[in-house]
Amino acid sequence: MRYRPGEYQYTEWQMKNRVRRLWFQLLKHRGFDILVTHAPAYQLNDGMDLPHQGFRVFRTLLEKYRPKFFLHGHVHMSYGRRHKRYDVYQETQVINAFERCEIDYENE
Repeated sequence: MRYRPGEYQYTEWQMKNRVRRLWFQLLKHRGFDILVTHAPAYQLNDGMDLPHQGFRVFRTLLEKYRPKFFLHGHVHMSYGRRHKRYDVYQETQVINAFERCEIDYENE
């Protein structure tokens, strides 16, 4: 979430436009199995402060395409908050990959 000027700082509207540009690829491939982002999704292991607030459009992607995994970072588990490393949203495994994280994935 844009909280200061910078090249990789996006407002919710700007991130929606970035996702919108992927519509043909999403249609062509019938969605995706793994979503990897820097920021979390809104209200899924995000913070209440603007720098750590997640994007609503990521939740939209999870709800529409139901990927197996959603990996994000940015919300450091060392901040003293009770952020979860692993969570589930609908059928998607949500993983806070802060610092490092190893997962096993077998394509069916």
